[in-house]
Amino acid sequence: MKAKTTFVLCLVTLFSWRGTAQFEGIIQSKNLSVDDLGVAHEYKMTIWVKKDFVRVTVPKVGVTPGSTVIYRTDNNISWVLNDDDRTFFEVALTSLRGSQEDVRPDPNAMEAPKVDLTRKKRKILGFTCEQVVISRGETVTEIWGAKGLEDLARVLHESLEPGQQGMMEEDTIAKMGFFPLVSVLRYEGRVLESQEVTKIERATLASELFQIPEGYKKQKALDVE
Repeated sequence: MKAKTTFVLCLVTLFSWRGTAQFEGIIQSKNLSVDDLGVAHEYKMTIWVKKDFVRVTVPKVGVTPGSTVIYRTDNNISWVLNDDDRTFFEVALTSLRGSQEDVRPDPNAMEAPKVDLTRKKRKILGFTCEQVVISRGETVTEIWGAKGLEDLARVLHESLEPGQQGMMEEDTIAKMGFFPLVSVLRYEGRVLESQEVTKIERATLASELFQIPEGYKKQKALDVE
């Protein structure tokens, strides 16, 4: 479901790595997405990061069940956990990358976005954020971005990027070096999606968070073609 990937997309497609430290800790966000019927769904997302391992958990959103995905770049796989029947799928990260390359939008065929660095600033989670407004046609994206989170951006990019896609707006923000703590997407003035990071905490995490829970059975691999 598109609503359940919005925040991850924002995190993993906007940034390039320019640091050397490794982030370990927890990121939480509150999110909103409007479905095809015009119904708004609010949900929270939690991401755990330890070295090059990432765990993403999203609760049930509308009719879409909750999900947990563990990304392991050390062995180039991800595990999709189904807590209801205690099973899991295993997907190669390279397969995700290959399945997305053919559908990546051609930037040359798209209208170039208009970027406005408004010079407005606000504090979010202790970070000084700058407002960037990106417009293309009737679509307007408002972002409050912070700098100084390159270590977090690196591990999310390397772990999650194979299954995600970037757009021209995201590429534009990447070049500006911002990490979005707040992002709001509007179409014809109506909010379609929004996400706000509510917590960034550096903490030592247990390795068990990034392993398949005991008793879970493996199912047939997901079809990513």
